[in-house]
Amino acid sequence: MVIDGLWTTWSAASVKSLVGLEKIREQLAAYDLSSVSISVGEAPEVVKAFLEKNPMSSEVTLDSEGKFAEELEVTVLPQVVLVSPAGTIESVHFGGGQKMLSMVLKDVLAKLMSPDGSMPPADVDADAAVE
Repeated sequence: MVIDGLWTTWSAASVKSLVGLEKIREQLAAYDLSSVSISVGEAPEVVKAFLEKNPMSSEVTLDSEGKFAEELEVTVLPQVVLVSPAGTIESVHFGGGQKMLSMVLKDVLAKLMSPDGSMPPADVDADAAVE
């Protein structure tokens, strides 16, 4: 599964969501997840300066012209898109904040459930992951 986070440096909600997604990534590091943070509509030098002050563990991709965001019909940032290994969009969350991050975490955990319904990431602290 891939977690794509679309964001901008000027949006407080985007920055807060990036921090929350980093915590989710840390909590689920042992599982088969990939993560891409996609900066939308910003110049490379702006994103570079931001990342120097706010390093991230995920791969960062630039969508400076907003073409990828337009293709996904993104109208609100931040936005998190969960993509299956087959490339299918599983879910989309937007708006930022604690509620969005909790929903993302619940969706990711649901996708990681084994067929018998047990949760493999028993050590995940949902509250700590999204605070």
